[in-house]
Amino acid sequence: MVEAAQDDCKANPKLFERLLEDAEKPLYLDCKNFTKLSTLVKLYNLEGRYGWSNKSFSELLSLLGDMLPVNNELPLSMYEAKKTLNALGMEYEKIHACPNDCILFRNELKDASSCPTCGASRWKVNRRGSKKSKGVPVKVMWYFPPIPLFKRMFQSSKIAKDLIWHAEGGEFDGKMRHPSDSPSWKVIDHRWPNFAAEPRNLRLVISADGINPHSSLSNRYSCWPVVMITYNLPPWLCMKRKFMMLSLLISGPQKPGNDIDTYLAPLIKDLKTLWEIGVEAYDAYQREVFTLRVVLLWTINDFPTYGNLSGCTVKGYFACPICGPETYSHRLKHGRKNSFTSHRRFLPCNHPFRKHRKAFNGEQEFRSPPQPLSGEEMLLKMNAIWKTKDGLNSRLDLMDVGLRCELAPRFESNRTYLPPACYTLPRKEKKVFCQTLAELKVPEGYCSNFRNLVSMEDLKLYGLKSHDYHTLMQQLLPVALRSLLPKHVRHAIARLSLFFNALCKKVVDVSTLDKLQNELVVTLCLLEKYFPPSFFYIMIHSTVHLVREVRLCGPVYFRWMYPFERFMKVLKGYVRNRNHPEGCIVECYIAEEAIEFCTKYLSNVDAIGVPSSTNVDHKVGAPIPGGHITEADCNLLLQAHHYVLENTTIIQPYIEEHMKWLKLNNPRQSKRQKWLQEEHMRTFTHWLQKNVEVAIADKEPISETLRWMAHGPTHYVAKYHGYVINGCQYNTKDRDELRVTQNSGVSIVATTMQISSANDKNPVFGELCFYGIITEIWDLDYTMFRIPVFKCNWVDNKSGIKVDEFGLTLVDFTKMAHKSNPFILASQAKQVFYVQDQLDPRWSVVLSTPERDFSFSAKDSDDFMDNSIEHHPLITTLAQVESFDTMDDSDVIYIRGDCMDSKEEKTPSQKKYRGTTRKSMIIRNRNRGIKLVIKYNANGIYVGESFVHLTSYLGVLARTMVPIRYNTWRDVPEQLKDKLWDSIEIAFTLDKKSRRNCMLTLGKCFRSFKNTLTVKHILPFKDEPELLKKPPAEYHFIDDEDWNIFVKNREVQKQRRKKHIYNHHLSRKGYAGLEEEMMIEVGSTESIDRSLLWKRAMQKKDGSYDDVVLPVVEKIDELMKGSQESGISYSGSNDILSQALGTPEYTGRVRAKGKHYTPGRYFNSMSERVVRDILKATQERQVKFKADVLARLSQIGVATPQSDVSSSNMKSKLLLLPKVVEKPIRKVEEETLPMKIKPHMKARKCELAVGTRENTVAGGTIVMDCGPNYLVVLDAPYESNTPLPIPIPGQATTVGAAVGYQVLWPTHLVNLSTKFIKGSHKGKRQKTTKNDLKIGENPQDINNFDALVGLMLNEGKAQGVEVPNDVFGESFKTFLMKEDMDMIISFKEVLANCVIYYIWHLRKKLSDARLTERFAFINPALVSKAGMGETTKENRSRLIANRLMHAKRADYIFIPYNPDFHWVLVALDMRTMTAYYLDPMQKQPCDDLKEIVNMALRIHPPEKQRSSKREPTWVKVVCLRQLGSVECGYYVMRYMKDIIVDPSLLSTKMPSFQSNKSCRSHFDDSHKFSSHDK
Repeated sequence: MVEAAQDDCKANPKLFERLLEDAEKPLYLDCKNFTKLSTLVKLYNLEGRYGWSNKSFSELLSLLGDMLPVNNELPLSMYEAKKTLNALGMEYEKIHACPNDCILFRNELKDASSCPTCGASRWKVNRRGSKKSKGVPVKVMWYFPPIPLFKRMFQSSKIAKDLIWHAEGGEFDGKMRHPSDSPSWKVIDHRWPNFAAEPRNLRLVISADGINPHSSLSNRYSCWPVVMITYNLPPWLCMKRKFMMLSLLISGPQKPGNDIDTYLAPLIKDLKTLWEIGVEAYDAYQREVFTLRVVLLWTINDFPTYGNLSGCTVKGYFACPICGPETYSHRLKHGRKNSFTSHRRFLPCNHPFRKHRKAFNGEQEFRSPPQPLSGEEMLLKMNAIWKTKDGLNSRLDLMDVGLRCELAPRFESNRTYLPPACYTLPRKEKKVFCQTLAELKVPEGYCSNFRNLVSMEDLKLYGLKSHDYHTLMQQLLPVALRSLLPKHVRHAIARLSLFFNALCKKVVDVSTLDKLQNELVVTLCLLEKYFPPSFFYIMIHSTVHLVREVRLCGPVYFRWMYPFERFMKVLKGYVRNRNHPEGCIVECYIAEEAIEFCTKYLSNVDAIGVPSSTNVDHKVGAPIPGGHITEADCNLLLQAHHYVLENTTIIQPYIEEHMKWLKLNNPRQSKRQKWLQEEHMRTFTHWLQKNVEVAIADKEPISETLRWMAHGPTHYVAKYHGYVINGCQYNTKDRDELRVTQNSGVSIVATTMQISSANDKNPVFGELCFYGIITEIWDLDYTMFRIPVFKCNWVDNKSGIKVDEFGLTLVDFTKMAHKSNPFILASQAKQVFYVQDQLDPRWSVVLSTPERDFSFSAKDSDDFMDNSIEHHPLITTLAQVESFDTMDDSDVIYIRGDCMDSKEEKTPSQKKYRGTTRKSMIIRNRNRGIKLVIKYNANGIYVGESFVHLTSYLGVLARTMVPIRYNTWRDVPEQLKDKLWDSIEIAFTLDKKSRRNCMLTLGKCFRSFKNTLTVKHILPFKDEPELLKKPPAEYHFIDDEDWNIFVKNREVQKQRRKKHIYNHHLSRKGYAGLEEEMMIEVGSTESIDRSLLWKRAMQKKDGSYDDVVLPVVEKIDELMKGSQESGISYSGSNDILSQALGTPEYTGRVRAKGKHYTPGRYFNSMSERVVRDILKATQERQVKFKADVLARLSQIGVATPQSDVSSSNMKSKLLLLPKVVEKPIRKVEEETLPMKIKPHMKARKCELAVGTRENTVAGGTIVMDCGPNYLVVLDAPYESNTPLPIPIPGQATTVGAAVGYQVLWPTHLVNLSTKFIKGSHKGKRQKTTKNDLKIGENPQDINNFDALVGLMLNEGKAQGVEVPNDVFGESFKTFLMKEDMDMIISFKEVLANCVIYYIWHLRKKLSDARLTERFAFINPALVSKAGMGETTKENRSRLIANRLMHAKRADYIFIPYNPDFHWVLVALDMRTMTAYYLDPMQKQPCDDLKEIVNMALRIHPPEKQRSSKREPTWVKVVCLRQLGSVECGYYVMRYMKDIIVDPSLLSTKMPSFQSNKSCRSHFDDSHKFSSHDK
């Protein structure tokens, strides 16, 4: 980095020396990872990426300086930091300019004080007219020379390689993907072959536009940046912010206009030098010096700036730069603008439109299209930014040219009436259009939320961004106009939409451009027929030349203004000082350029101008948080598993083999594809599992992936509400209903069996497109990997999908099918979304989303493809013009007969009523911002006075806001329900959870209101249809159309029979209010029995009851009295009220409790009260028990010792996810053999180094190759105090402390093939570590220990021991250490190795007694929380599950476990699913232990299980407390031995140790049990 910056500092050697010093100076004393320069670069990178202010950055530097050690080198302010980075900054020139844009004060005019052209002063003057003392210029231009910047680009090997991508990395198949594929690029190569011979020569583009750096604070200020980009880069980089080079910055406040060429002079001079002569540059990729030349291809700008840069005027009759003098335009007298029509010249000579007169301008058109101008022939351009409408002036212009006289305005008394044209949208259709956009729910990132952009009051769109217009024009406009406007107008607009969709493709098929141009010309002619001349301003006419530009220059997205507009926003964000906006922009841009330059040479630092990659693997994906684990239905799980197998590459050979096996065993059915397919789906899963098990038993090479897939997923699946994969987020339908976006729609193209009828015996296989909605997202757990699948509701392909005349695909979600195969892989899903059809609400239009492409990020993490790819065409085929256009000169199509005139539109019946017109008190409070507070009882039901007002208000909302066209409350859209809830929240303060209850009440009010209308206003007048044409006068808010639909549905309905026998007298307070009232009366907080509530509700005001109610009341009193006398309590659904009424409870609401209670909720809560009482008593006993335990512990006064469980750390093997087929298929295309698992590296001696390979600090033994590291056992230290390169957390950090441990050591620091040398190394004396035993402690034990060690460990401190496969289910290597022997002899605390060796000893004795199948053991070092094996619960539980799978016949599974420096034992009885917990300290099982055991049994339930439960019953075995503080490991080993001898001890008290001697004697006798001990 410093060497690359040396060339820029040649003029200032001291600056380079200071830069070199900062690059080598550590941030603070002994700092090895950061220097002063690298720290500043990384901090400045964050500042530029996230737009921190200078003040916040200075405060951050000051805070970090205080945190770092004293005398650190970190600057304390932004000002000091900039001084350090100045040497890395790019050069720029500050050039003064004439205030009138005449000249630049440079070269020979460098010292001039005034403009020689206009005489304007160069300097600002004060109010008195004298020059300021400082000489502040009036106008300044900042110029950034491009030559140093181009040189810097080639100084990076990565960028230098990208700059020749156009010559080496592109595809050459005749299609245009990049400007290098365009004819313009190839013309330069042909005319200047010397330039083309050097692929490193740059092809440049310039873009200029004005920005307002003050945003909305000043509307007239305009400064002009000129940006330059290079097309040499690949498509995913050349339009990125990092490679947009600011060349000029022209200060405001006035825009330069046509004088912009004055400011471009320095840039043009440098570009000429680079074109004619070139400059020498160093290529870091090819490591050579070459001559760099450049060429300017074109400019990119908006239409007004196009005129400024080309020197053309922007007003006039010849505004088209392509047509030139042959531009056809005429001035509209009343519209006062030019109209550019006559597009028939571009049609084929024999097209019928050329002979039409009346439909166009009254003349036939036989002229040929104008020839494009070239070079200096381009003259005039026009600035056409006016807004046009169909108004009075537009109609008068039509009359002047004698066209469409039927559209002439009518002048009546004091008003003017305009007849509705064919393009006129009446208010009703405008409402439908806006309503479609307002109710539109699109996927995240598709576009803005149109609900916030649509105003239903004035029926207009507000606040759309460029991307929103882009989406509306290409995708949404044909859908929003689907049922609006006449057919011919709709088709013309749809054709224009399809044109822009095809034009914006990223891959251009040149062979289709001619057809696209012809279709566009026809579309423009159709628009000329239907729309007035004022519609055709210059921007409409310029579309006729867009295809030509694509043909010459390549894809559109390389030449549109969107990237530059985003870059202008970045420049505006640089402004910190409003008094000097241009200076802020320049300084921030220079700083960012310096940071981008340094980023190339720093690791783990992303460039600011290139989007950084996320941590999510887009092919594998990741769920969104908030999932839960549940037991899956067996049939659904089998379907999901079968689909995964069918669409996994590794399974395809077995599918073919199974099909052959079916044909061989069923010869009569071998030719019936339908039968074979059904039988294959039914039997394949079991057949595969059986065959794989046989192959494993025969020791055939079976990959781990195939093995676990054949075994199948666990019965417990993780369900999520959302999943992110392939760059798209997918949600379930339930989640979408609560959000403003729609991410639940999916489609898939699958190969499936197609039959013509049920009797078809010869089906065929073909591809079909399926559409559906995600209902559930499953993450199938195959123990060693997970596979996400989507459970969907699929539309029936026969009757639920259709394609209309527009070419739009529609689906009907009331017709579902494929229920036997609802799953797809998440990686196969393609996201779509649905828009409700305007013509028929049952149908929905299918729209696709832009695809995401991440294919270029696989090899190099810095290459990112632009995620936004063109939209798929909404309309795949265009209808013939003859199908919707008359193709003659008739005038029928120009006026709409279905639109009411303005007189009819002012009728009183269409008066608009908004909001609620009743409950005036609530309306007044709402306008004042006052809300009524809702109170709740103990059961969460609202009560009180405000509840009465809420109930009335809900009735008003149900009547006035919910259209009666909906048959049921379920048919009411969720969007309308959201609006209802918003209205409730505006007037009341209530809990969010009350929404459900409010919706229930609204539904009841809605049904009641419709019933009232039916009974009072429809059935009595069913014989007088004339009276039913209008809604009742008191219900003026009902729409006429809604009323007619409602009447049609209700005429045949009969009056409902009264079902209610017992009528209450509660008014509006309901049962909840009555219960609160009775609780206040009796002064109790306990809930009232519902029989008493029922009695009180049936009571009249005078205290009497109806005759029908009286027998029930007497029965209730009798039962209540009997219950009190006998003490018998009635609970559940057969309580006192149910017995008194003599009828059972039904589904729905609970009698005498109201609509807020369901039977399941109420009666379960009654039983829960009894359970709560029992739990309360249990908790009291448990508290007392804990107090006793604490008292005993305080008397003993010893702590549980530390026990290490990390000595035999074994990592589980990592498996890759199975490879998924590209398409869901039934027939295999490629055979993929199972991948063999490579054996572990054999153990061998080595020497271990730190820093460099020569600095060896220890000798060791390699156990396993772990990628960039080796897993080694540290045998002998040479430098005991040397820090470990990868420390053992919580165990050892130095070489001396890690002797005998398994540690990870970097591969490049391990010297292989070196024999271990005992004693010294390189003259260094082997030092004694702190883990060595002290000779003075337990001398007799030490003597015995030394004698044994002398025989076993004569080569070092650790002896490798191979533990066989039958002990723990897999073989591994551990090491017997001196500490292990010392602890066993001295009766100290034990390590995991001691437990492992003892289990091995027990396993040998079980083998001698032939009892190995009854007992199995779990490796304690891998499952203990205190160990260094698998640290996560999920991984440790899978280790246990893996062992359970191999030990299927075992009756007992022993799990020694160390939660935290203490040994315990779990004995799993696999026959009864009981987990016996044995703890010498008599503690309760820790949560970690229970969770990993329970999770393991859910993953792999035992085959001997007799019940359906998936979790064990935990039983704490009572055993005496250990005597000392460190013998827990010995007790655990003793427990395993005693249980093996007599398993019945688990149900009784275990024998206790009386002393250390007796404890030893038990272990000495542990080998004496045999088969008779069983």
